[in-house]
Amino acid sequence: MMSTEINPIKFNVLSTSADVKKINSVIITAPNYLVNKYYHQASIAKKEKLLAQAFYKRDIPLSFIDEHYKNNITTYTKEFFLNFFVISFLYKELRSKKIILAGDPRLSKVELEHNCEAKFYFEFTPIEKFIIEDWKYLIFRAPKRKKYKDLDKQADSFLKEELNNKKEFETKNLEIKIGDWICFNIYPVDNENKPVLDHHKENLWLKIGDEESSIIYQEIFVGKKINDQFYSSSPILLEYFNDLADLIFSFGIEIIDILPKSHVSLEFFKNHFNLKTNKNVHQKLIEVFSFKNDLSLRKSTIEELFDLFLNKFNVPAPVSTILRQQQLILNDLQQNPDYPVYRMQKEFNEKVYQLAQRQVKEMILIDYISFTENINIDHNDVKNYLHLSLRPRTKELIYFQHSAIKANENEYPIASEVLKHICLREKTLNYILNILTRD
Repeated sequence: MMSTEINPIKFNVLSTSADVKKINSVIITAPNYLVNKYYHQASIAKKEKLLAQAFYKRDIPLSFIDEHYKNNITTYTKEFFLNFFVISFLYKELRSKKIILAGDPRLSKVELEHNCEAKFYFEFTPIEKFIIEDWKYLIFRAPKRKKYKDLDKQADSFLKEELNNKKEFETKNLEIKIGDWICFNIYPVDNENKPVLDHHKENLWLKIGDEESSIIYQEIFVGKKINDQFYSSSPILLEYFNDLADLIFSFGIEIIDILPKSHVSLEFFKNHFNLKTNKNVHQKLIEVFSFKNDLSLRKSTIEELFDLFLNKFNVPAPVSTILRQQQLILNDLQQNPDYPVYRMQKEFNEKVYQLAQRQVKEMILIDYISFTENINIDHNDVKNYLHLSLRPRTKELIYFQHSAIKANENEYPIASEVLKHICLREKTLNYILNILTRD
């Protein structure tokens, strides 16, 4: 998206411990000219909204908007900057500087006024220093697959069906269809469709859902092709950046990539898992067709892998981060119809706390290995990751799942830089498994 060298957005460390990688807080700064550009366009958008609602019978000077709606416009500008490039820039810099987090960054304060630079303050929970050495020499025995012939038949049937789907797939003039994942750039434009914030664009991924709530996205994107450029004033686009903004705003959109739902690509599959042959693909699929005690072979293997690492190495897990993760788990459980039954179980809270503690340790461990092994992430890695979400079976192969690809979630755009953060964990997990399970 944006590089530190050519962009005016700045990443500054505010406080650290003795360990340079142990950062407590940072500030993201955007220059005043970008603030003024968006503030001005937001004022025009507010004016147009008032005229469209017939609140005023004649034209409204912008000085009137500034006098009566200054606080609103300032709030809109803060929220837009945060969601348009600050969060993405933060995650990109954290990866670039190999900074390990305990949990997600927390926005603590925003300073933004017209004619002034914007400052976004983020806090992190510090992690005690730890070292993981010689992990590549650990002895790991992955759980064995069941030998039922029916499992092989299921895997073969799955592959055959997807190969037939590919034969019917037409790559020429590929158009966006319902069920596809799409990657696109988006940027605010003025009344003449000129970019408001110079070259700055946000890169997003979105799955075009088939539910009624996704109709508005279908109307924007279905039928578009890679490299198409167009403009839209759909309120759903502004809603992503400014949840409560009462404005009429337009955006420029560029279609960057399409990941079609029509078929599962064996090439994407091989790239994601570093597989060489179709036989290897068959063996990998067995991991989600083979179940024991409602747990797939894939999940069992990963759980035993983490058992090995967490028993061998002392991975820190700050209590405050565990408590926040515990609340996230409870939020998910409350969406489950069986939640009242779970809630009545003995030691329910303790079990949820232990699960949260383990998940925090797993993420810190994976991030540590990602950075110490210099594992990189790019656009194709994200495609490989999202590609697995196209089918319920292959989705089982994803361990670190973004909330947007979990079952029964409404589709919504995801910032590419945030998605890369999760994809890097998944790529690192596969990297570890490949090393410890190779013959």
